[in-house]
Amino acid sequence: TYFTPYASLLASYKTGWSDSEYGKWFRHKVDAAQLLVLDDVGKELGVKGFNDNFAVQTMDTLIRSRTQQGRPTIITSNVTPDDMVDTYRIAVWSLISETSTIFEVKGGDYRPQKRLQLIGARRIW
Repeated sequence: TYFTPYASLLASYKTGWSDSEYGKWFRHKVDAAQLLVLDDVGKELGVKGFNDNFAVQTMDTLIRSRTQQGRPTIITSNVTPDDMVDTYRIAVWSLISETSTIFEVKGGDYRPQKRLQLIGARRIW
């Protein structure tokens, strides 16, 4: 199992361009993972230093490869299914939906409430 934020996977992939040994190791780690979990897909888009086309092409390559190998991939995202199609193109979405069960979980951001709980639990002396 390999769990990684998608933005981190992209950064590591880019590192492999200048360090061929690392690149080989990293590609093997991703390709050989019995289960790949890509966290926060979509968060990398529009971030300084990331090329959106690179993110889209890498997602296409990853999903295509893992689908052909029959290896499961879990994708977490705050991007809606419709926005996923718009962002990563219909071909990628088609690959994802071909072999996937899609669970849409709706809800608010729990972090502001959690922060208030943590602040309330602290005592300042």
